Amino acid sequence: MSEQLKDTAYNAGFSIYCQTALHAGSGAVLSHVDLPIQREVHTGHPVVYASGWKGALREHCGKAEWVIQLFGSEPAGQEGASGATSAGSGIFQELRLLLFPVRSFKEVFVWVTCPLVLQRAALHLNGTVEKVPEWPLADVGINTAWFDEKLGIGQDKNMRLCIEDYDFAPASTADAETLAVFETFREGLANMFVPVPADPTDLLWKYWHDAVQARIVVLSDHDFANMVALHTQIETHVQIKEDGTVGGGPWNQESLPADTVLYTAVRIPAVLEGKGTPSGLGAKLEEQLAKPLAVGGDRSLGKGWVKVTRLEVRDASHD
Repeated sequence: MSEQLKDTAYNAGFSIYCQTALHAGSGAVLSHVDLPIQREVHTGHPVVYASGWKGALREHCGKAEWVIQLFGSEPAGQEGASGATSAGSGIFQELRLLLFPVRSFKEVFVWVTCPLVLQRAALHLNGTVEKVPEWPLADVGINTAWFDEKLGIGQDKNMRLCIEDYDFAPASTADAETLAVFETFREGLANMFVPVPADPTDLLWKYWHDAVQARIVVLSDHDFANMVALHTQIETHVQIKEDGTVGGGPWNQESLPADTVLYTAVRIPAVLEGKGTPSGLGAKLEEQLAKPLAVGGDRSLGKGWVKVTRLEVRDASHD
């Protein structure tokens, strides 16, 4: 076996924080939304397909030799493409939804999630990080939610969480010990997916870390599915001709709202061709991910700008 294939496989999980609205479109459909976003067939949850994510990464990384090793040969017809084709070493997962921002009566907005989403994140990121915080408490009933009491209206049994056009009762009148478990879970989730920056002077991202930790709300799987189906961002567009009159439209376009938190994983099991190692290619990819990155359509309108952060590193030699 060659030395390059003996190198440890690269496995990494990443969080994606949407700094602007993100439109990863699925094409025109016969619906009240002309240009909807991509969604999983079986859950209806928003998703960014791996092909679009990989394409955005490839464009972002440029045309260096290592880019071809990671992503594969240039598509036919593209500048730099040759007759020969080669597969890339990288394996890219979809961008899946973790935390979805919704309007709240208190604190302006909160981030909602559900046990299904949390347990899927732990499953999908297995092998890329040491430990993803798993949902530690009981199932959440319909029309109830786990939330910090500071987000609620009223007191004790009459307390309600008011978000969008709904109100939710506390999922449990639990004792202090159980509430402490929920608080620890929120802290672990924020620490991993919106981590405190290493630089203590980076007050901006410390603010967002603390905000996420304080405003995490866990709904039932059913209520969460309704929330992400009905409360995405919808914008109406028209086409303007040179004389200033309307040339086309109007049409409605759907986007994930700003402040949505997604996650994904990248795996490089071996370098198939050329020089380099999996860990070397992974390091080059992470260098590029530290720069501003746009995903999806309508970039000229400011959509799709995200902050990508590598999750807690796991020793890939355990694989």
